[in-house]
Amino acid sequence: MNIKNNENPLVSVIVPICNVEPYIHRCLDSIIGQTLKNIEIICVEDHSDDRSAEILKEYADRDNRIKAIFHETNLSTSQARKDGVAVSCGKYIMFVDGDDELCPDACQIASETIEKYGTDMVQFDTEVVNCAGGSEERIQMNQRFLFPCLEEIRAENLIFSCWKEKKVGFSLWNKIFNGEICRQAFADVEDGFYPKAQDLYAFFLIAYYSRSYMGIENRLYRYMFGIGVTGSDYISIPKFDVMMTEKQIWECLVRFIDKKQEQEKYKEILDGIYQHFLADCVSRWQNNLQTENISEGFDHLVDTWGLEDVISKLAERNWHKSVELAEKMVDVDYFKTTRNKGNEIKTIGIYYRSIKNGGAQRVVAVLANEWAKMRDAKGDPVYKVVLVTDEETEDGEGIPEYELDYAVVREYIPSSETAVREHYKERYHAWSTIIEKHKIDLMVTGMWVAPCTMWDMLSIKGQPSKPGFIIHAHSFTSVPFGFVSDKFAELMYDYQICDGVVVLSEVDEKYVKCFNPHVTYISNPITFSTGNMKEVKKEENNILWLGRIAKEKQPLDVVYAMEHIVKEFPDIRLHMVGDGDEKLTEMLKNLICQLGLQDNVILEGFTSEVEKYYEKAQLMMYTSEYEGFPMVFCEALSHGTPIVTYDMPWLTFVRDGRGIVTSRQKRPDLLAQKVTELLRNSEECRRLAEEGKQHIKELEAVDIGQTWKQFFDTLYEEKERDEDSVDNVIFRFLTSYAYKGKQGRIKNMEGQITRLKEQKTQEVKAAQRKVKNSETFKVGKTILYVPRKMKKFLKRLSK
Repeated sequence: MNIKNNENPLVSVIVPICNVEPYIHRCLDSIIGQTLKNIEIICVEDHSDDRSAEILKEYADRDNRIKAIFHETNLSTSQARKDGVAVSCGKYIMFVDGDDELCPDACQIASETIEKYGTDMVQFDTEVVNCAGGSEERIQMNQRFLFPCLEEIRAENLIFSCWKEKKVGFSLWNKIFNGEICRQAFADVEDGFYPKAQDLYAFFLIAYYSRSYMGIENRLYRYMFGIGVTGSDYISIPKFDVMMTEKQIWECLVRFIDKKQEQEKYKEILDGIYQHFLADCVSRWQNNLQTENISEGFDHLVDTWGLEDVISKLAERNWHKSVELAEKMVDVDYFKTTRNKGNEIKTIGIYYRSIKNGGAQRVVAVLANEWAKMRDAKGDPVYKVVLVTDEETEDGEGIPEYELDYAVVREYIPSSETAVREHYKERYHAWSTIIEKHKIDLMVTGMWVAPCTMWDMLSIKGQPSKPGFIIHAHSFTSVPFGFVSDKFAELMYDYQICDGVVVLSEVDEKYVKCFNPHVTYISNPITFSTGNMKEVKKEENNILWLGRIAKEKQPLDVVYAMEHIVKEFPDIRLHMVGDGDEKLTEMLKNLICQLGLQDNVILEGFTSEVEKYYEKAQLMMYTSEYEGFPMVFCEALSHGTPIVTYDMPWLTFVRDGRGIVTSRQKRPDLLAQKVTELLRNSEECRRLAEEGKQHIKELEAVDIGQTWKQFFDTLYEEKERDEDSVDNVIFRFLTSYAYKGKQGRIKNMEGQITRLKEQKTQEVKAAQRKVKNSETFKVGKTILYVPRKMKKFLKRLSK
């Protein structure tokens, strides 16, 4: 059949063609067979590698309505459409992709509709065809997304209707356009190779010049989902690079708006498009690259978008789901150190959220002072020290900070509590500024289990100067396994990404070495001098419990223990020093009254003058579930006060044993038994007191600054990690399977919740059907029929 070419076609159909040999027959047949014959078919063959060009020539020979344009090089769909539109003559223009199809009456219904409403464009519905075995849920999601807004829109232009009001989608192929507007818009499309986001680019320009829109529910287009990149689970690096050309489209839009001198008017829209493209590329890197391409892909991602925006977008999308991301980052070379043992560390940064009102806070302040005071053989400072804390909040106002050496430089960053998710960018920028300003070589963080730590580490290690990053753990490394969050699993990868880890016991050192060979045990600095301790006679039957009133401190247990102790020592007094959880404090008070121990247990509350309690106490009871390096142990033992504690066998104090007696966890009766035995044996009590004081003197004699320096000096030495050792294997896989098990339980719970919701929905629908089928409902509906009609009539009349 040879159909004569019409010089005045009603509709021009633009078809970009590239490597669609398996689909081009279906596509062209669907257009040639349109019920509306007064059309021109402009096919732009974009230098295919297959037989697409030959097939197109065959079709052009048979149908004179086909105008065939052949590119000598591959110029992308954007240029193909532009070249096609430029030679079009139709009153209206439609677009069809070379692997999709038009329904038989698409051109006729679309052109009749746009004629009828006199709008600049009409959007119709799309049939999404599952060509790659995708999930039905994904197909239905696309089907809903492509369904048009069934209303007429008239406005200054349609940009805000699309990108702000979300009424109009930006796909080109599910619409018919005013031909003159379309040609005007495509004339502004920049020549060039733009293989991604061509629809958004062209539609933005069309929407800028368009003033009206209409949507209809007729299904006129068949979208073959899964044939192209859209449906792929995995993509190669070349295809990933194609994805990132979206950035070029955004730059084209910015230049277009700049030319129109309407930057402020469209700033929010352009920012949103930028974030949309960035999120798309970040998601593709995270979800669609094979593991072996993750590192190279990240380099390409940062080259295109910059580290600040990449980290910020990852933080926005993964703040509380960071385990899988951390696992990927282990293999990303971008964050691996470029330093070696020859690189001198001149400036050290140390970070904690504050340096007030807490043991970890005090340790950070003391370490900063120690490093700042260190001098070399010439008497010059060994390090410049920059202490970084969060910006002051109202909660912290009025509370004094721990004293700092004059040489310690202060810097502040947005709070770790507020600079989260989409707000993390503010914190990244602060880190970048501080590192560049002070030329920081190494950053030490004490926030080892905070959600911000991984993001801070990536932000810092990713800077051009590639600073080192050390995690300083402030508690037992197994504690995060008890958290509601998945931090325990993320830490497994954080330890591998960072340059080194400092822990508080040999037990912790053994665990962390499974993930990083640069790990060492360094005790916390003693923050007082044993030489200033007064020798005070202990008061008989006077014992002490000191700590924060918190769940992990298990303060109720010490009261239960006292119930047993008073049976042998009726006049004994326990001073409980500290405050905290108000609800738990109230429970303490009630328990004391319930057990009749008002004369034996005295709640002292919080005081900074704790020396008098240490000096007078015969011994101290301790009931914590876990600790890292309890400074109260140091304080008690330095005052010659032995400690009876629940067993925490990882603690260096407990493993050393001097001055300490342990009892089984969760057994206040056994704890009481140890206390009574010790109170009966004054000689044993004195022996423990002397041993404990000697232990603290030895700790005090350690030069903490030099100990840290030795670690710094060996940080970049080559060290091998035996991944196949028994310890490494068991620790790594215990952590890994604990995480998998937890995720499995969460998915099961989510599934149960979904099933319950569905069941509830079905029950509600069944109840509604029962009501509608009842005689009472039918009678009521009949009675109200006339009043309803009258109400509608009066409403129309009033208008």
